[in-house]
Amino acid sequence: MDLQELLTWADQQVLTHTGKPLDDLQKAILRGTWEREKYSDIANSYHCTEVHVKKVASQLWKTLSQSLDDGEQINKSNLRAMFDRWRVSNLSVFSRHIGHIGNVSVCRNPSQPPEITKQQQSDRSPSPNNKPRIDRSEAPDLEYSCDRHQELSTLKNFLLEKPTRLIAVLGMSGMGKTAIALQLLSEIEDKFDCIIWRSLRGVPTLETTLKSLIQFFSNTNTDQKHKNLKEGEQLSLLIEYLRNNRCLIILDDLHQVLEKNRLVGHYQPGYENYRNLFQTIAELSHQSCLIFNSWELPLEIIDLKNKNAPITCLQLESLGKTANKILEKEDLLDQDKWSELIKIYGGNPHWLKIAATVIKDSFGSRVREYLQYKPLFLGEELTVILKQHLSRLSELEKQILLQISSQKEPVSISWLRENSDRSNSDILNAIRSLGKRSLIEKIEEQNSTLFTVKPIFKEYLLEQT
Repeated sequence: MDLQELLTWADQQVLTHTGKPLDDLQKAILRGTWEREKYSDIANSYHCTEVHVKKVASQLWKTLSQSLDDGEQINKSNLRAMFDRWRVSNLSVFSRHIGHIGNVSVCRNPSQPPEITKQQQSDRSPSPNNKPRIDRSEAPDLEYSCDRHQELSTLKNFLLEKPTRLIAVLGMSGMGKTAIALQLLSEIEDKFDCIIWRSLRGVPTLETTLKSLIQFFSNTNTDQKHKNLKEGEQLSLLIEYLRNNRCLIILDDLHQVLEKNRLVGHYQPGYENYRNLFQTIAELSHQSCLIFNSWELPLEIIDLKNKNAPITCLQLESLGKTANKILEKEDLLDQDKWSELIKIYGGNPHWLKIAATVIKDSFGSRVREYLQYKPLFLGEELTVILKQHLSRLSELEKQILLQISSQKEPVSISWLRENSDRSNSDILNAIRSLGKRSLIEKIEEQNSTLFTVKPIFKEYLLEQT
């Protein structure tokens, strides 16, 4: 008898009695029991509490005991003996699932019947009689419209069809990150047991965020029970909730805890432990998902993607021709110039609405007349927003951005090397960081890669000189 035989048998028994195969923790309990490990050792290796391991193990032993005809109960101490006895007394049944016992064959895993697979898929959704618990107290109470049907479909696919634990929705301010999250929430909320929306606009510490999440998932109005937990214990408890329930966490405005005046992706001092939250969510097994919206991507997310963790990033780009709907609704004139206006504003829905107001107020809704003014009049509302983006840049990024903006045509890396006193490494790091912030565009030519500043930021920089 070996461990694989035990796992295959146990998987079949649990599948028969519950309609679900063994989950990762149940497998860990069987492996640990086989190796005569303590529950505390299993808990440490699986990053959860010993209490949770004991609870899952107790239910597992009860389920497996249903396979015994004599009414005896399987437990941690007698698992090996009871399984061996069952195998001998049910050799013909056992061999169909495991393979022939002996020196002439090897163990194999039974294929899963299609009807069981469908059952498993349906089990991912809460019962229609059980409404999900939802906390939207920190979600914006605004009217929203989402013209990003393809991106919305992509998000729903990752959330409902693929085992995705962490989703990053990225884009500049006004691109519709919050709008698409609100739209998504309205369409999939019945697929979850618990949904919580938290904003990081007030720059809460990780301790505050974890306390808020745990308080919601534990369904209690007091934090007395968990107030003295350390960060690692809070994370372990959170993972327990995400394993036991199908939960969706939405964190809005993650960029608020990222540091300004540095290359992209670094946390503010004192907020570096948010990295532990994302790594824990991405790397440990559970049935839930965390979505965050941000202007920028934390560095560890790139590392997790390279490790093939079940995470994905959705970058919101220009609306393209869909933005015509915005200009049409605003009753702007000169439709033949709309594409030029959309390009300048990067297809950003919020920024285009600001521009439309400026055009209506100062140019009688005539887009052609507005575009004739150089540099463009951007209006105070948009100037404040653009300044916020540029204020996050490091001095190195600012220098490179101004260099590129001063040129009428896109420039190459070699041009920047020749016209800067910065090292090659500095230039390449700045270019990568500016690209991640969506401030520059990359143009591929036959023999070289060129870079140019996004039109709206180039207009802003020209206006300042």
